[in-house]
Parts: sequence; structure tokens; C-alpha cells
Amino acid sequence: PFLANTIKHQQVGNVMFDRNTSSTPPINTERSAVSPSDTIPEHSDHLLRVEPIISWDSVSLFGVGLLSSRADLRTFYQRLHSPLKDAGVDGVKIDVQSGVAAVGGGSGGGPHLADLYTETMENSVKQHFASISTAVINQNNVDNEAINCINCMSHSTENIYRYKHTSIIRASDDFYPSRPYSHTVHLINVAYNSLFLREVCLPDWDMFQSLHPSASLHAAARAIGGCPVYVSDKPGNHDPELLKKLVFKDGSVPRASQSGVPTRDCLFSNVGEDGVTALKVFNWNSYKNRDLGKVVGSGVIAAFNVQGVMWDFERRKNHVQDPSKPILPVDATIRPRDVESFNNGENAAKGPFIAYGCQSRTFRVLDTLDSEISLKLGHREWDIFTIAPINQKYGLSFAPIGLGDMLNPSGAIVATNSLISAHDGDEKGSGQDSDLPTRIKVEIWSRGSGRFLAYSSNCPSKVIVHTESEPETSNELSFDYDTKKGMLGFPLPEEKNEPHKIVIVWDTTRLLQ
Repeated sequence: PFLANTIKHQQVGNVMFDRNTSSTPPINTERSAVSPSDTIPEHSDHLLRVEPIISWDSVSLFGVGLLSSRADLRTFYQRLHSPLKDAGVDGVKIDVQSGVAAVGGGSGGGPHLADLYTETMENSVKQHFASISTAVINQNNVDNEAINCINCMSHSTENIYRYKHTSIIRASDDFYPSRPYSHTVHLINVAYNSLFLREVCLPDWDMFQSLHPSASLHAAARAIGGCPVYVSDKPGNHDPELLKKLVFKDGSVPRASQSGVPTRDCLFSNVGEDGVTALKVFNWNSYKNRDLGKVVGSGVIAAFNVQGVMWDFERRKNHVQDPSKPILPVDATIRPRDVESFNNGENAAKGPFIAYGCQSRTFRVLDTLDSEISLKLGHREWDIFTIAPINQKYGLSFAPIGLGDMLNPSGAIVATNSLISAHDGDEKGSGQDSDLPTRIKVEIWSRGSGRFLAYSSNCPSKVIVHTESEPETSNELSFDYDTKKGMLGFPLPEEKNEPHKIVIVWDTTRLLQ
């Protein structure tokens, strides 16, 4: 097993069953609380064609200690997980799950054994590694019953459909820090695998190292992936500035609401080898509009140049482009239509939108679904765009973007209200604008600290921040406003155990000037 430090947690990796890693005497069961049997796996022909190396790995050569009774498995997992929990470990990764079916001969068959192991494993991790919710996490719509378990090497049919309590599944091969060619194809594999896996589980993009040469590429992928974020850094060997773009100060993640998958325009392109196509991945950040009582949100689109490496199905290994040939830049086009939620359903929108690129600092109004931003990306370059619908009322246009220095800015937004009169019964103006209140406001609830960005067609008169539970502690914030772009920015202070409530106020006499 391995031990990995996460952003906030510690996890230990286990395999699904006991592995003998060398030629050892038969298992001594006299002093054991369980009764394992020596078993040699029988791998399927299709698995051997995909991964021939398993024919001569240690498990195939020397076998495994197989437990085939429910009572033995309960004892095994209890004795495995209880000491880990007592030691402060709060999560596990269960590896090699698809290998269980290979040892099912004589024990009821592979599917039966996979069902037995998965059910017993899930009951144990539910008992030992359930998440502990907090007030802040609850307000950020995180499931109180979440279980800190990553299912790994489990894409086989008899495994993937067995999960009843755990929901996270590794979507790709490992992060290999010493294989420079592996990092771009890692993103490709996860993005396309997620098309299927997201319908069953939450795809996991694996760990990465924050000081690795490809760290920013992996960080951007985790931001768009809607996945857990965790690193395998050596203690004290971190890039805090990069990690601050991914997680809040308390270690929680402004995770996108869905699983990141390729956009339609690159779905059937060879983004690793055709030399011209960018990998584009879209996602969605949902938050509640409190006065409308409905869930709204903003889209996210990431573009990557991941050319140069692709899986070779004939040779069963990654094919690396000739290093003597330079990998050229690719062109990418960002459109609101790339976000599926804008095309249909309750969040369908026709425009206008505001687009913000966290890498390029692009800030641009897009009038329609097909309005576009063009960019050129060198090898391993990327950008992530927040696409937010612009709300229009009282002659004012507004859209929140979120924390501009984070890789997923609108992931920080918890809730909003519509543009409304600043006070109930507010005195009306006169003449042709008699239906216009004297002041307009919008309210936003946001996690985190740092520079908050929004689009506003007009300069506000004030920006106020406080917490829901302590409205008397409100503070008026300084802000800056770019008249040409409509970009509004202001600094959010540190959180105080709950999201900020931001109130932005406009004086309508200024709107008429």
C-alpha cells in the first residue's frame, strides 16, 4: 500500500485482495482469523490482448490469498480499516478491483466474487471513512453522506455496476512524474473515458505534484474536471501559489457541478495526433437563485494543446511523436454553445454572455451562443473560460464571474438574487422613468477570499460585504470599474465560517445620465 498526502486529507491505498509478491510458502492459516486459499488468476483473453504484461506479473506467477466467504471478508476489512481510522487516515483508494473476477473460478465465478467483495468493501468504508460535514460545506451543497473512497482499476462490467455507496472511480492510468510524454495523453484518456464513467460514478483524474514541470497543466485539468483535488507532494515541497488557485484556505474545493467531458466539436477528433485540434472540455457551475427559487449557474470551457502522444491500439502502448519534429500551436475557438446546458433545459440561454479567461485574462461580451473567442495554444498551453449569462433589468446588465484568481472562478459562488429594488417600497422616479426604483441591488453569496469579478454595464455606487448571521458587521468595500469592458472588481476578505454575502448597489440617477 502507499500513503499519499492530499490537500486536506490522508488516504491509504489498498488492493482488493491479498497479493503475494514473491515466491513464498503456502499461506499458514493456523494463526489467522480468516481462511485464505492460494489461487492463481485466470485472465480473460481480451484482457491479455490489452495488457499482456499481466501474464508474468507477481500475481499471475505466485498467486493471491483469496477469501471467498462473507464472514472472512468482513473480518479482513474490519482489521484492515479500523487501525487506519485510529491512526487518523480518513480515506482509502481500493485498487486492482477488476482483478477479482480473474480468481472467481471454483468460487462461484468472477461476477459473483466481484459482487461479494464490492459489497463487503463498501460496507466497511462506509463505516470507517464517511465524511464529516461542516456548516460551510453544507451551504456549498456537498453530500453529507459522502464516503472517502476512490475505486481504482475497476472499469470491468462486473465491478462498475456494483457500487451502491461509493461514487468515485479512477478514470485513467496513473500520474507518472518521471514519464514526460505521459501527461498530455493522461488528460485525453480521462476526458474521453468520463463520457461513459460520469453516467455511473464521479470520474477521478488522479493525483499530481504541484512542483512538477506539468503541474499547471494538471491543475487546469482538475479545475475543469469537477473531480477531487489531491497531490502527492513530498512534505514541504509544494507550490502554494498554484494550490491556492485550486482550493480554498480551509482545503475545500470549488468543484464544478458536473464531470468535465469533451465538447461536441472535438468529440471525434484525434486531439493527440492530428496536429491541429485542441482538446476542449466543458463543465457547469450551479448555484441557487434565491428569489426565483431555481438552480442557475455558469458554464466553464477549457482548451488544451495536448498533441504529440496517443494510445496505439496495435502496439498496446503510448505512441510518442518523433521528438525531432516540433509540435506546432493549435487554434481553439470558445463559444457559449460548447456548454451543453446553454443549448437546452432550464438553463438554456441565447445570450448575451460574459466570457472570462483565467489564463489570458480575456474579458469579453459574447452576444449569442455562436459568438466566439479565438486563441492559439502552444504545446501544453491551456486556458479556462468562465461563460456567464448576463441578466438584464431596469436598463442594467449584470453577471457575476467569481474569484478571478482561481482556475474555476464561479465555483466559489453559492447563490445569487436577481436585480431588484434596493428597498421594498422604494420611492419611484418621475416622468417617463417612473417605473424605475431610485436604487437597484443584487446579492451574491460566495466562498473564499481574493479578487471577485463581475460584469456590469454601469458603475455601481457601492459594494457591501457581510455574513448572513452577522449583518450588523457589514463593510463597504473599495472597488474598481473598467468603463470600456464593464469589468467590476473588488477584494473579498477571509471567510468567517460561512459564505460572504455581497450586496452591489446602483444609483439609478447615474443610469439615466
